[in-house]
Parts: sequence; structure tokens; C-alpha cells
Amino acid sequence: MAVYLLDSVKVATPTTGTGSVTVGAAEPGYLTPAEAGAVNGRVYTWRLDDGEDFEIFVGTYSSAGPTVSRDTVLYSKIGGTAGTSKLNLSGSAKLSCVPVRDYLVTIGSQDVATFASLSEAVQASIPSWISVVQTLGYAAAGDLGDGTYKRVGSEPIHPGKFQSADGAWWELTNQTVRPQMFGAAGDGVVDDTDAINAAIAVVVAQGGGTVYFPPGTYKISSTIYVRYSDVRLIGAGRGDFHYTAPYYVSATTLTWAGTAGGTMVQFRPAGTQWISGNCFEGIYLRGNLVAGTGISVHSSFGGRYIVAGDSFTTRLMITGCSPDVTETADCMQNYIEVRGNQGVPGCGPLLQMTGISTANSCFNRIGYVDGNYYGNGIEIYNADNNIFEHIRLYRQPGGSGVGVILNGGAPNEEARGNIFIDCSPGAGGLVAMGTESATSASKENYILFYDTPNGAPLPYVGTGATLWYGTLDDKFPCASARSSTGNYGEGTSDVAFNTELFDLMGNFSSPTFTAPKPGKYYVHWQLTHTGGVTVNDKWVIWIVTPNEQIGYIYYIAAARENTIASGAVVDLKAGQTVKLQIERAEGSGNFPVSPDSRFTRLDVHYISQGL
Repeated sequence: MAVYLLDSVKVATPTTGTGSVTVGAAEPGYLTPAEAGAVNGRVYTWRLDDGEDFEIFVGTYSSAGPTVSRDTVLYSKIGGTAGTSKLNLSGSAKLSCVPVRDYLVTIGSQDVATFASLSEAVQASIPSWISVVQTLGYAAAGDLGDGTYKRVGSEPIHPGKFQSADGAWWELTNQTVRPQMFGAAGDGVVDDTDAINAAIAVVVAQGGGTVYFPPGTYKISSTIYVRYSDVRLIGAGRGDFHYTAPYYVSATTLTWAGTAGGTMVQFRPAGTQWISGNCFEGIYLRGNLVAGTGISVHSSFGGRYIVAGDSFTTRLMITGCSPDVTETADCMQNYIEVRGNQGVPGCGPLLQMTGISTANSCFNRIGYVDGNYYGNGIEIYNADNNIFEHIRLYRQPGGSGVGVILNGGAPNEEARGNIFIDCSPGAGGLVAMGTESATSASKENYILFYDTPNGAPLPYVGTGATLWYGTLDDKFPCASARSSTGNYGEGTSDVAFNTELFDLMGNFSSPTFTAPKPGKYYVHWQLTHTGGVTVNDKWVIWIVTPNEQIGYIYYIAAARENTIASGAVVDLKAGQTVKLQIERAEGSGNFPVSPDSRFTRLDVHYISQGL
């Protein structure tokens, strides 16, 4: 870092009038510009004092003379009147240097000029030896619009630029860009749409990065578009909605002031390839019962979308596919969270998942969908292989919608193969639509735990639809099936495994399992035999119900201990039984079973009410 003593410059000047200033001798205790290290041809900020009047100006130092030109008056006070007029020098004025204004220090090989605002930088003639400009604000210092710009040889193709009065172009270099750098107010009054889209355009031109929204409320009147990969919209905090005043508390909010039915934020490819690596987080969305959609995500791969908001007439969030994408157009492998209040008349669902004939919403991980609904809560159309970790919904009083709808569609365009780990859909319950409403029914959707204790009715399963689910009351844990002799299959006769008592943790105690109600049951068995088996014997383990027998063929390959297991889904009416039988198909040996309940056991679980 070069060291300068320009703040120690103070000289007398014999100059009269309003022209360039001739540099005279140094005042006692001060230096001349040359003694302080001033460089010929460089621009500095100077001050003239003439009696009670003064002038602050930008001027170029010339070692010939030496003289200082009076290029731009920044401020003056003449006869008690402030302005930007030049002093009419008397011949006895004093000239001093103010080095902290435009010229600060030399950092490495870069000379840096600092301006209070971007508008000041635009109005300035910046000398050619300055390579970096720092602004302390957009309209005024401290308004969060500060940025760092580098000198470039031609006009940049994005909004992160300015042209100084001398004709030079300057390009924004910040990797994290704020809407305030382009004039956003974040006060909920000024329309910040253009400023936000400008910030996104800069990040896109840089090849990706973050648009950071400092705390505030950003009013927008048209859609915020993200059309390229690796663009992240990050706020200071999304906050939440509340049931007592203040009802909406968040650090960063986007609020809609556009036309009815509009979309606030859209992630969708501009070209024929999907977008990836995008993010939306830390921002609360307010639709004000005017906006149709909070956030729309189409053909996104591996993005992160943490969404919170309220009062959207069509939906808070939708995932889908862009028909313009010619490679795989699926919306897939994204992580999604949705928290919202759509619990008043006129609101659409919190989440919709859709697709097109050639692609859909698939293989996404939905951490949770949480909030209120009045119409429907979640609508799943053309979507498959998505994992929903937690759904916690509450239907508001007076509402008539369904908590979760698994829709049918054209073949391979229905809701299919989705997994719900914890599903609490509220009073609207869950509906698996069948062929009564579409060509192909929803199918093979699974719910590990369906939360009836919190008010959800049992799911409705339409014609041809398949849905597997378990509830708190419908799970039958099991203990062991034990043998008193430890041997089965003596001789050539069939041996019924169910001759021993099954005590399934108090749920039933009987040689057979008796179904307490109609439905589909998953029967899982596990057997461990000791080494006292005969090589080359063949055994069949049967699951036997009044309706069918399901067999598992087991071939003894070695005379050693081994564990085998299998299972099947069976349909049982109330009162019907299921038992396990072991039959020797070939050979003459025995089947000695371990009595250890950890290794020899039968599990029966209620899955669904069936078709």
C-alpha cells in the first residue's frame, strides 16, 4: 500500500477570479502537493478558503506551474449561501487537499475512488488511473445500494453497470447482489419489480450467484422470473403467519400489487434444457387474495425451495414441466418445504404437483407441507416417486375441501408410486381418485402412518385405485411363534405351523390370526432352522387363508443354521383367519426350528380397507 500525506497539504495562492489555482508556498506546519506525494495528472479533491467563504472541488494536479484545475465544484458557501458556485478568489485564499473524498489509497495495483452514491459516480469525471469505484449507496450513502465496480472497456450487457461523465464504463463485481443496488426501497410502497429482476439479470450474467433481500417488504406488480441455473433468491427470514395480531411476521416479505391471477415468482427454463441448483428461501409471499400463484417451479433439477405464504387464489406453490425443454423436462430431485395459510374462502391449495404427457414431477423430497386450507390442501396430479416426510394440515371451519387428493389421469399421467411417511390431512381427509373421474386411477401410493387421531377420516379409495396405509389403531405388532419340540415335518405328512400359540402383544392370542375387520393385511414370516436339516431336501412354507395359499419354496443347500423370510399381502374379511404351514416337498429329513423369538416369528399388519 502506498502512503500519501495529502491531508497535510495547505498552501497560499495568489490566484484571482474563477480559473485554475496557482500553487504557492506551503503554510507553516504544512506541505506543498509535491512534498506530500501528489502525482502529476491525477485528480484529487481540494478546498479553497477565502475569508469566510469556501469551496470544495475536484481538480487535476499539474506539476508544471504547479497548478490545480477547478473541474467540478462539489459544494461551496459564499456570503452565507450554500451551493455549487465557484469562488471569485481575492488573491489571498488558501488551498488544501481533502484526500478522503475521491482518492483513498492504492490497494495493490488498483486505485480506488469512493462516492457517496451511484448517482454521484455517474456525474463524476473519473481519471483514467482509477480502476475501481466503490459506492456507499444507490441514491444516498447507507441505503443498502452500495457496490463495487471495475473499469471495463465496453458497455456490459447486463444492468450492473454505469457510465461516468468522462464516458468510461464500470461493471458491478459483487457476487452477492441486492435489489437495493438497482433502486429497490423494500418499504412496501415503492414498486421494486424492476430492481429485483435487474439484480437477477446480473447474477445470471455472472454465471450464477445469490440475490439477497435484506429485511423489508418488497412490493411487486409483475412476475419475478428466474430462467437460468444456479440463481438463488435468499431473504433475511421468512417468518410465519399467526393467529393473533400481528398476523404476519417476517424479516423479508414479497407482497403482490399486480393484476388478479398473476404469479409472483417463477422458476422456469428459458431454453431447451432444465435448470438446476436454484434456491428460494427466507422470503414470505403475500398474495393478498389477488395473486393466483405464489411460486411456480417447472423443469427444475436439484433445487431447494423453502416456501411460506398466504392468500393465493389458485395455489401457493406448483411444480410442473416446461414443454419447451427438449431434454428430460421432469421437475425432479428437488427439496421442498411449504408452510402456508390458505384457510379463507377464495384460496387454492398449498401445493399442486403436475406434469405433461412426456414428463412429470418425480423423485422430489418434500420435507413437509404444513398449514391451513379452506378448499383443498394438496393436489397431486401427474407425479410419481415423490417422498412426503410430513404433512400436517388443518381445514378451517366452514371449509369443504379435501386435505390430500391423489388424482387419476391418462395412463401413466396419474398420481402413482408416491410415499407418505407421516400424513395428517385434517378433517378433509385423503382421496385416492379412481376411474370414475379419469381414464386411469391413482395407484400404488403408500402411507406409512395416516393420522386419524387428529380428526382425519379414513381415506376414500375410488374405483380401481390402489392405496396402502396404516393407522395408529390398525397395526398389530407380534411376538414369537414357538415350538415345544423344535421339530416340524416329521414323516411325510403336512405339518401346520399354527399348532403353536401366537401371542401378538395382547392384540390376539390364538393358533391362528383372525382378522378383526375386512381389508388388506401384510403377513410377514421369518423362520430359523438349526443345523439338523438334510441336504437336498425341499420345503414349502405356505401362507394359508380361506381364499388362497401363497407358497415359498426353500431348498436345503447345506446342513447348517439358516434364516429364511418372506411375506405377502392377503385380503381377509372380518373373522377370517391366516395361518402358516410348512410342507416337505422332497426328501426325508426334519425341519428343526429355533425357539428364539428374535428369529422365529410372524408379523401381521393391517394396511388398508381394500377395494
